[in-house]
Amino acid sequence: MSIEGLEPDQDAAPGDQRGERRGGGRGREHLVAAGAQRRAELAHVGQASEAVGGGQQQRALQRERGASNRIHRVRATTVRTRRTPTLRDFVGSPTRRARGGGRYFTDMVDREFPRMPYVVAVEFRSASSFLITYSLNLSRGGLFVETFQDLPLGATVALTFRIPGSGEVVLSGVVAWRREPSSPDGPPGIGVEFTDITAQLGETIDQLVAQFHGIAILVLAADTKDRASLTRLVKSIAASANMLQAASAAVAETLVTEDLDLMVIDVDGDPEGAIATLRLAKALSSPVPAIALASTKRLRDHARAAGADEMVGNPPAFEELQLAVMRALARPSAVR
Repeated sequence: MSIEGLEPDQDAAPGDQRGERRGGGRGREHLVAAGAQRRAELAHVGQASEAVGGGQQQRALQRERGASNRIHRVRATTVRTRRTPTLRDFVGSPTRRARGGGRYFTDMVDREFPRMPYVVAVEFRSASSFLITYSLNLSRGGLFVETFQDLPLGATVALTFRIPGSGEVVLSGVVAWRREPSSPDGPPGIGVEFTDITAQLGETIDQLVAQFHGIAILVLAADTKDRASLTRLVKSIAASANMLQAASAAVAETLVTEDLDLMVIDVDGDPEGAIATLRLAKALSSPVPAIALASTKRLRDHARAAGADEMVGNPPAFEELQLAVMRALARPSAVR
């Protein structure tokens, strides 16, 4: 009985058929061994492939982590170097760095909190003077302090305001700009920038406003028409002021007291009387701020030497006089 496919080829040689029958067992063993070896090779290739794939995945993961770390570092750097805009950004003040080393670093401008603040005492001769300073400057977040102290830009300043009838008020600020003694724009000093000033001064301002009874200004001019015209001009600048008038130095002598907030003196009409009145006002324990009107350089020099705080041409332009009145009224009596 034969089964198709297992029966020897009829055309095969007798020797081939016998050899095939005799070597049939060894052939099957050879095939089994070859198959096992093939499977082992395939398994080895698969493991190598997996190893290669795993290495690639690991390297890809490391690249992703490295990129992520770089992103985090960039973001962290961005956060650290972000600077809160300051006043210099809006008004275009000088932003040069502080000179020298000393106890302050040269990058003080970029530091938000310096280690040691400077202390500056600002004394006002009256509550009215402080209120005018507040309305003109402090309420806007800054103040110019006339001083020869060499404070670097970016330095923290503790300003102590000494106000008659209210004691002391301390505000912390930062030196935002400076004016050198050689500047033609005005007296030397520093521009101080404050933050959250309303919260620090609110109670004091409320108290001072409740006690405010106006300001007193004396106008001295020898000519009747000039005196009347000058009085109206000053009144238009300080509408709530109590205006006093003097036609001579003798009359002015009876009116010059520490209760005055300001004097406006026409030097041209009576130069000697005007200079004598200026000296009298500056000899008080609390000197009265004074504005001198003069038409010549010689008279202006004499008035300045006698103690005039502001110099204005004669006749004065309204804008020039307005600026001088506001500066004189807000001027502190002392800065230490």
